Amino acid sequence: MSNKIADRIRNIIESENLTRGQSLYVEVVTDIGRSRHNANPTESVLREIAAERLRQDAKFGEQNNPLQWWLAILGEEYGEPCQATVQAEFGPRNWSDYREELIHAAAVAVCAIESFDRALALSAPAITQDSTQTGARLEGTQD
Repeated sequence: MSNKIADRIRNIIESENLTRGQSLYVEVVTDIGRSRHNANPTESVLREIAAERLRQDAKFGEQNNPLQWWLAILGEEYGEPCQATVQAEFGPRNWSDYREELIHAAAVAVCAIESFDRALALSAPAITQDSTQTGARLEGTQD
C-alpha cells in the first residue's frame, strides 16, 4: 500500500470519531494492504473503499434512506468524478481528485447495497421476477 494511502487512512482514524473496533479494522486493512498491494491491486482498491465506508459511517451514521432515494444520491456521487475530470483537464483540480471521487462514489454504492440488504432483512419483502422485464424487483415498488 502506498504511503499516501496509509497516511490517508491514519488521517481518517485521527480526524473521525471512529470506535475502537472501527479503528482496529482500519489498522488491520492497512497492514494487509501493505503486504498485498503489489500482488493484487483490486484488493488494495477494495480496502480503500472499505476504509471510506468506515469514514462515512463515522461521519453520518448508518444510512437507511428509502430505496428510491439511492439512485438520486448515486447520481450526485457519479457527478463528482465527472466534475473532477473536467476540472483536472481545465483546472483547478488534479487527477488525484478524480480518483478520490471514484472511491467516494464506490463507497456510496456499497452503502446503498448495505441499505437495500437491511431493508430486505427487516421487512422481508418478496423478490419477484417481472415477466415483462429482465431482473428482479421488490414487490410493491414501481419500476
